Amino acid sequence: MFNKTFFAALVTWTLLAGACGRHDDELDLRPPGSPGGVLPKSCASGCQTGFRCSSGECKIDPSSLWIITITDGTVSERDPANEAWDAFGGLPDPYASCTSTRQDTLKPRWNESLDPATSTALLSGIQVELWDEDVSSNDPICGKGLIALSESDIAEGQFSASCKTGSMNARIAPKWQ
Repeated sequence: MFNKTFFAALVTWTLLAGACGRHDDELDLRPPGSPGGVLPKSCASGCQTGFRCSSGECKIDPSSLWIITITDGTVSERDPANEAWDAFGGLPDPYASCTSTRQDTLKPRWNESLDPATSTALLSGIQVELWDEDVSSNDPICGKGLIALSESDIAEGQFSASCKTGSMNARIAPKWQ
């Protein structure tokens, strides 16, 4: 089960921003509750890309496009049943939300970007996934679940999601147009 930490998380990516073709059993998530970053205040000198001036303050532009880059993660040495991830004690082969698989590692590094999504879509919720790829079936490291982003999360520019047996980190940045 994923928990939202001090960063943010991903959009019902397969529904709103484009599917990547990976589908496994869903896990339930608790509702998000931790606060995110701080939005820029005054827009007297202009707002950054992805923001617009509204009532004298920089606010996230609902139509702006944002790119999520899954950066890295961690996986516990044992699966949720306290067994080895792979046959004969092998390490997991983790992948996260539409990334490629990293073979035999507890500390995967992806640095892979997902298709752009509008801030409106991101604020609707992001599907976060973390799995161990195997030949016969994929095992959930955390599985997948929906985590909502706040405007503060988007403004902060990064997020992470975690569960008992793993975590993933990501950056979020406006798409330069």
